[in-house]
Amino acid sequence: MIELLITIAIIGILSAIAVPSYRNYIVQARRSDAQQELVKLASALENCFSLNNTYLNCLTDTGNDNVNILPSNVSQYYVFDGSGIQANRYDISVVATGSQTRDESNCHALGINSLGRKFSASSVANYHNVADEYHCW
Repeated sequence: MIELLITIAIIGILSAIAVPSYRNYIVQARRSDAQQELVKLASALENCFSLNNTYLNCLTDTGNDNVNILPSNVSQYYVFDGSGIQANRYDISVVATGSQTRDESNCHALGINSLGRKFSASSVANYHNVADEYHCW
């Protein structure tokens, strides 16, 4: 009986260590996916600008640059914000939603602009024109 209690205690201790580490790993993997998509979108914007001399209407045909154009594996956890796209510059971001908001490193908002500057912040309200304050990139 004592051996069984010791085994259960050891399993409990290992679980207490493993589960938070696994969750943190999953959050970081999802953040990495979102970063890759932001870089792809920035590349698409730059390509469009080189052809049309404007960033407007580059991401959609409808002229609404604030639709969620992320793939489903990213859009489940992040929402795209293209409201910062203007004719001669852009400022795009993704904001964490759902379980991704449990990110302990406060990387809830990630962004990139037309100068190639990468941003991060704990919330979208603090995001604009802030450097990568939490070293999320």
